[in-house]
Amino acid sequence: MAITFRKYYIKSATIGKCNPLPDIKNVGYIHASMRLTEAAEKNRPEHFGEGMIGSMLPYQTQDNYDRVKKDRYFNAAILENEYLKAVFLPELGGRLWALTDKKTGRELLYKNPVFQPCNLALRNAWFSGGVEWNVSIKGHNPLTCSPMYAAIIEAENGEKGLRLYEYERIRDIAYSMDIWLPKGKPYLIVHPRIENNTPNEKYMYWWSNIAYPNSEGARVVVPAEKSFVSSYRHGSYIMDYQTLSHEPKEDKTYPDNNIDSYDYFYDIPSDRAKWITAIEKDGYGLFQCSTKELTGRKLFVWGTSRGGKNWNEFLSEKGSGYFEIQAGLAKTQLEHLPMNAYDVWEWTELYGAVQTNPAKSFSSDWETAVDNVERSIEKVVGGGIEQSCLDVYANYKTVKAVSIEQYGSGWGVVKNKENELNGLPAISKFLEFSKESMGTEEVYFFDLLEKGEFPCPSVENEPVSYCYSKTLKEILEKYIQTKENNWFALYHLGVMEYALGNISKAQKCWETSLVVENNAWALRNIAMLYRNEYNEFEKATEYMMQAFSLQPLHRNIVQDTLETLMKAAKYEECVNTFNGLNEELKRIGKLQYCKAYALTKLQRFEEAKAIINPEFSMDDIKEGDISIADLWYELYGAILRREGKISNGEDVEKAVEKYYPLGDLDFRMHTK
Repeated sequence: MAITFRKYYIKSATIGKCNPLPDIKNVGYIHASMRLTEAAEKNRPEHFGEGMIGSMLPYQTQDNYDRVKKDRYFNAAILENEYLKAVFLPELGGRLWALTDKKTGRELLYKNPVFQPCNLALRNAWFSGGVEWNVSIKGHNPLTCSPMYAAIIEAENGEKGLRLYEYERIRDIAYSMDIWLPKGKPYLIVHPRIENNTPNEKYMYWWSNIAYPNSEGARVVVPAEKSFVSSYRHGSYIMDYQTLSHEPKEDKTYPDNNIDSYDYFYDIPSDRAKWITAIEKDGYGLFQCSTKELTGRKLFVWGTSRGGKNWNEFLSEKGSGYFEIQAGLAKTQLEHLPMNAYDVWEWTELYGAVQTNPAKSFSSDWETAVDNVERSIEKVVGGGIEQSCLDVYANYKTVKAVSIEQYGSGWGVVKNKENELNGLPAISKFLEFSKESMGTEEVYFFDLLEKGEFPCPSVENEPVSYCYSKTLKEILEKYIQTKENNWFALYHLGVMEYALGNISKAQKCWETSLVVENNAWALRNIAMLYRNEYNEFEKATEYMMQAFSLQPLHRNIVQDTLETLMKAAKYEECVNTFNGLNEELKRIGKLQYCKAYALTKLQRFEEAKAIINPEFSMDDIKEGDISIADLWYELYGAILRREGKISNGEDVEKAVEKYYPLGDLDFRMHTK
């Protein structure tokens, strides 16, 4: 096996810098409601709904990306043997970007022709393609658009592999993947490990998210007869429990038969091998299998409706599309599993090409299809799936790290320093977190731990990062007792209090920060408390407008200002505030939407129409968000009424579609 590190070209949008403003109950996915149908309730997963988080802190939102594709070269780790070539992108959460079958020349994954972030994850930015490794919390890996450590490792037999790893800050765990592509083996070995090296039980989560290219007539085959079926509508998850149907046109194991977007969480019996496949019409496809720890398997489809097509292309380019097959620790993604203190979870996954008998794989007799595919996988892996996964990894249980080829973040270093002060073990028994990885983001907090000091920059400077723990809070409180005039320390103490669930204390800290020195950042945070925690929109507007007066050119402050004015129904003020912006800000789609929404409410329809038309684009429209469609039908419905083209009782949406079709702006994941 060969492993090399080199530059890898992808036409790419710019990810942009992180939003410096902390999440204050502002991430909708976190607070979405969940409900089960009667059938799902009868089969309710043991930990359904457990382990959900209240905030994305200490992470910052990644929402300053664009849609302008430019030439870019990423750092890539490439593993290759005589059967397969695997391309990993450590800069992008360790994504397995491509897996090529060298014998046939066929690509086994959906390899997106571009890198285009879109608003599909808890931190906003997410991109489609390849295999994503989702750890800790529902809603995609917090590090999916961030660098990971990448190291070369060596087994006892001298064979070299790749190790990707990082420290995940919300759950306070270290996780890693040891990856091997042995000589003479037609499959890729991935061995994830999660370490809870703390004295606390915590909830845990893992899903390996595999994108597969849309192919007419493709089928997903998995050893299950039933599935939980989940959809996301109007900010709420709805989950049913169904027996798989294999009637023509009703068989949802064919992604083409799904009009709307759905998650199918397959309920694999405990005594069955754990695997899933995507099979083409000629019987060829991709398999993923694992040891028994990875119990869940899933199919996600965007659906064949206009909205599904638009999402596929919005994430890539015209004509592009994919569906996903996934593997997880739990039965569904609406649950987290309790992980004991000082516990280590690990398992083995295999990925490779499989050639099956197409007549049997596409049989209407489901057990025939399942048996055919399972036998075909066994031919590739050399025996029973569970035992083969155990056997192939046996050669790689004892490894040593040879060299770190790319650094991840320095947050693991900060946490190890904190643990040292508290007499606790390091966050990992296996992984090295190097001080050389630390940048400005981490240094503030490392120095607080090591020296008891904290900076006091100009109020014009935006915050660059956040970090919180009881230990950090106590040290910062002691520092403030001697340095009461540090607005920045008070500001960060407020963020720590909020992250730890102390809302009133957080507000007091920010108010004290303002007394020391007036600053937009504390004003904005107080505004978000009034808006998102207290639902007091007048007070939210008052504070937000003060923040805006101090930072009228700051994109994220401006966005929060316009959205707050919208929520407060201050439509005239929203329009006037937008009109006073500079030209660069006026080009941002989210801000244009705010103005158009306000104009529509003011019945200034022609002005709104000049914005919301087929040329409109909102870079970060959120998955599941139907705001553009709702505004479109409200706006053009009103215009048609004025023109006398809608009669009383007529369906507004149908009438609007006749004269003003929504077209490429339709991002609705479900038809009526």
